[in-house]
Amino acid sequence: MSEEWDDIVCLPIIDISNDYNKNDISTEQDSIDFITYQQLITYFFSIDLEPQSQMIRLEKKCNFFMKILRYIIFWKNYELKPHLVAEGNRIIRIAGQSFDNRNKFHIRCLYTIFAKLTGNVISALKRFGQHWEEIGFQGSDPSTDFRGVGILGLFQLTFFVITPKVCQLSKEIYDLSMDQVQHYPFAITSMNITQIVLQMLRDGSLNCFINQSDSVLNIFNQFYYGTFLHFHKIWKNDKKTIMDIGYVLKGVRNR
Repeated sequence: MSEEWDDIVCLPIIDISNDYNKNDISTEQDSIDFITYQQLITYFFSIDLEPQSQMIRLEKKCNFFMKILRYIIFWKNYELKPHLVAEGNRIIRIAGQSFDNRNKFHIRCLYTIFAKLTGNVISALKRFGQHWEEIGFQGSDPSTDFRGVGILGLFQLTFFVITPKVCQLSKEIYDLSMDQVQHYPFAITSMNITQIVLQMLRDGSLNCFINQSDSVLNIFNQFYYGTFLHFHKIWKNDKKTIMDIGYVLKGVRNR
């Protein structure tokens, strides 16, 4: 099994570490207060982030001729509109925020994800335990798997399972990940999908769509859902197994 996990590619976009003691926090949740879509949106835009100079701009590598051609064709959408830059930078900075075991909202997101995917509403769900492997985390502590995407990875999974238009899709994809033959780590794959879309945001690939939509988060979420669906179709139709995970993710990343 260790070789199978090694095939999963995680881009070192951001290095995030946890410095907490498991003995310092409660390990059980007496009752699950599920996160709602509106609560997640409100929390997402209320996180207090320190100002940074990091800006989103088109950085894709291409020759001079292609740069001129793309500018002529997409000149109106070549750069992100000024009023959307702050929202884009917020997403990037949230990816740099680590999971906080003392943050009740973070914990509620974890429990919401588990319950929505498995259908198991456990009144006293343990914060640490092998049950997290059931939804595709690597071990007993899911927070260690957010390296590279921070709590953005947590929020993306939460959006996926609670957004009305795609929550059924998340369950369908999760069910295939639990297949006896085609099983794969759902949560870890989600982190990889989040990394892929985060890089697209960083290099400006989403600018055209964001400018048309006038919302960075909506486009980011849509590309996350679409990329996961693309992965799912390849996995399902081509009868992929856990031994193919690295190859498939690489193909999705380079598409």
